[in-house]
Amino acid sequence: DAARIARIAAGQSPLRDAEVEAALAAGIPRLTATTDAAVAYDAVLQRHPDSMLAGLARYNEALSWSKLGEWRRVAELLGPAVDAAAQAAASGPPAELAVNTSLLLAEARMQLGEFQAAAVVLSDLLARPVSTAQAWRVQYQLCRAQLAEDRVHEALLGTTNLIALAEASSDARLRAESVAFRGSILERAGRTDEALAVYEQNLGADTPVESRRQALLKSIALAIASGKVELAMKRIEALLADKPGPALLQCRGAMAL
Repeated sequence: DAARIARIAAGQSPLRDAEVEAALAAGIPRLTATTDAAVAYDAVLQRHPDSMLAGLARYNEALSWSKLGEWRRVAELLGPAVDAAAQAAASGPPAELAVNTSLLLAEARMQLGEFQAAAVVLSDLLARPVSTAQAWRVQYQLCRAQLAEDRVHEALLGTTNLIALAEASSDARLRAESVAFRGSILERAGRTDEALAVYEQNLGADTPVESRRQALLKSIALAIASGKVELAMKRIEALLADKPGPALLQCRGAMAL
């Protein structure tokens, strides 16, 4: 696949348009994380700008640059595409590729320290009729952008929506991640008792095992920090009952926090 894409990129392929489409569809998703791949995507995009898969070529080129840490290239490549797509279909539901493109652009803006620009991209996307799963991803990134600007109150409000979206998706992993994220923001704000109460929400039987273990560790650390010795001992017992060996080391780490 890589060789086929390279030949197309170099203009050495005799393929007709339909065959170019097939080659792009088969090959592009497998090429990532190398400069050669990024250059190949760019060449394909330049030679076949009207391809139905031009957007995919652009996204995968940007994805390759992102894995190489070239965030400025990502922003320059995706910025105009996201703006054009938003203007062309401001009221309609974006395709999965459009959502992924906007999320990657927002990540590039954050990596470049352009947090307000990232928030604008994400807010624009949230204003459109995205799916519940897509809305969760966008809201999570928006909360991250707000936190990066120290807009803790706004990020905390956003986690209320994040948890609601996770519950609407019926995805236990997303709910646990949302709850843990909200707890971390409260902890950052120095609201220890509230953070502890939130982390405790991840102790239910329906919480994924690793998320429940992390919640136990957080609960132990915060309970100790706030002088709630009895609660800390109960949580330590629960952790030891799960996996005694590793749990003992984890408890020592939690008590050192």
